[in-house]
Formats: sequence, structure tokens, C-alpha cells
Amino acid sequence: MTEKTLSQRLPVGAARNKVEFLADEFEKTAADLYQLISDIGGNNKTRDPHVFGGNLLKNAGFLGAIDGQNNYGNRWGRPYATHENNDSISFLQQIAAPVCPNWGGEVRAVNGQPCAANFESHMWNSITGGALEYGSHLYQQVLFQVFRLPCIDNDKLKKMSCYVRLMSGGGNERTRFGIVQLDENMKAVGYVASKIVSGQGTHNKFDEWLDDIDLSMTACPNFAFFVERLDHMLPQKSFIYGAGLSLEGTPFIPEIAHTHIDFDDQKFFKITSGIKASDFVENMVIPFPSFDCPNGVNNHITVNVVDETRATTALSPDITMKVTDSGLLLTNVTGGYVGDVNKVFDVEGFYTKYINKIHYFDMPDYVAA
Repeated sequence: MTEKTLSQRLPVGAARNKVEFLADEFEKTAADLYQLISDIGGNNKTRDPHVFGGNLLKNAGFLGAIDGQNNYGNRWGRPYATHENNDSISFLQQIAAPVCPNWGGEVRAVNGQPCAANFESHMWNSITGGALEYGSHLYQQVLFQVFRLPCIDNDKLKKMSCYVRLMSGGGNERTRFGIVQLDENMKAVGYVASKIVSGQGTHNKFDEWLDDIDLSMTACPNFAFFVERLDHMLPQKSFIYGAGLSLEGTPFIPEIAHTHIDFDDQKFFKITSGIKASDFVENMVIPFPSFDCPNGVNNHITVNVVDETRATTALSPDITMKVTDSGLLLTNVTGGYVGDVNKVFDVEGFYTKYINKIHYFDMPDYVAA
């Protein structure tokens, strides 16, 4: 039998009875709607009203990932550096790697190998299904998001919880995740909490939690949620389907798909184009656009000089680039480095309004597991 409509359920008699009935129905409907909003994400536990969907992280589903196979090609998926040059914003002398809005990445070569010819197949890469694919054969690799403590009751900060949903591309590679503390220069200074987990079979998704994290007794407001792939000598890929930072622990799964995303966070931009290799000279200055860089240009911008016809060829990994009052200054220039002085290059940049690196691998207490 079809359920009666609201008008069919109105009581007979005085108008006052009908008004009271409608008031009760509206109140009940409003309560149901409030509970539905509170339960976004499929969990019936009561959420803290200060935390959207129960997740403090933004873009928890890694949408808008920088796909190195498209757009700007493999040239933005293959850092060369074994260490960072603090005096240069050249992408080839940096450990910062583009990832997706609200997330940053660091990639550092190991064993003295500044470049692997096939690194283009081991980059941050979005795949069908809403996951972020990352591989780090011969490279240390960490994914991070900087966050500040929420303005909530201090007692609740004693029970923070980290969450990740992972999938192995090869079976049992290890992943370390958790929280690190940042100093006033937004550099990682030490672990607050961390956990190492292992893959559970090829292409098997699994959930992991790190509970009872106390963030209540620190004077520093800046932290970073991180995910590090430990077994960088293994060639297979790894996948992360979601991440969370919440006030509730196991088995609570925070909102993933509908968290806030800052789509204006990251930007590729063309600085200049059509420059022959023979035209690159020492102390060359190129006009450079202005960007908001509250933590210094090096922490927000990287620049790459690339062959305009090939996505993977750079002019020289030795060129030092620095932003001055006059523009982008190039020093240690080797014109015609690639062997053809008539080869034509473009100068491109990548900007993020958040920190592009936290110097994770330089932490005093970092230990390669």
C-alpha cells in the first residue's frame, strides 16, 4: 500500500490540531536532515561540528593529480636531484615534485644516481578509480599535506587519528604514514607519530589507522600529514585511495570524496619560449612574473628549461636559476649542452601557494626503514 501524503495524514477537527501536527512533522524532518548532514561519509557516529565530514585534510581523494603522461609531459615527472640546491629554483636541482591540489611531494635520488632514464614511468600519476599512483624505484619518495591545528577543545587534540586507504602494485611493499612537526620555516623537525604497514597482496585495497595522537601540548601550530613509500628499491607502483586526519579512530573512516579542494593551489605557467641553445649565455636574465610566495620563492616555485619538441629533454641540469629584482637569473650556463646549438627550448614554471617541500628526509630523527 502506498504511504499517505502529508495532507492525507492531517488530523480532522479544529485548525489548531492541524497546526500542531504540522509543527511536529517539520521538527522531525529538520532533525532527520541534520542527522543526515552529520552522517555524510557513511558513518553514523556523531561528528565534531568544526571538522568538515570528519576529515581535517583537504582533497583527501587526491583529485586533480598532475599526470606526467599528459599536459606538460614527463619533464615534470622526473626530478634529477640527489640533494636540494638552496640557491636555485631549477627543477633539476630540487627535490620538490608536483602532485595535486593541496598535496606536495618530495623525490630524492639515492645511491648517487642523479637520474634514472625510465623515471617517467615512476611519477605521481592519477589513474582511473580515484587513486594516486606513485612509484619510487631508486628514489626516496614522500607525499605530504601541511595543516594547522583546528580551534577546538584542547582535550580533543589528545585523541587525533590518521587514516589511509592503500593498494599494493606488487604485493608487500611497506608504507610509513603519520604526522611530522614543522618549524617556523615550515621544515620538518621530527615525528609526532608514525606507523609502518605492509601491502596485503597485489591490487588488494586495505585500510590502516594510527590512533591516539596527542597534539595538545605543542607550541608550534604547523604540522604535516605524510605518506612515505619505504621500499624504493622495488620497481612496482603503489596506490593511495584516500587519507584522513580526524578526531575519531578505528574503525571510523573519514570523508574522502567531498572534502574541500583548493583548485587554485597549483599552476603551470610559460615563462618564455623559442630560445635556441646557443642563445643561452652566462648571467642571462629572463622577465619573470610575480607570485605570492610568503615562505620564499624556493618554497613555492620551480623552473624547467625544456626542449619544445620533446617532453623529456632539458638544456642542462647544471644551470642555476634564481629570481632577482630584474627577473630570472641564469648562471653556470652550458649553451648547446644537448649537442645541437640550434635546438629550441622553452622556459616553464610550476607554482604552488602552499609549501612545495618540507625537507622530510633531512629530519634529525629520520631513519630509512
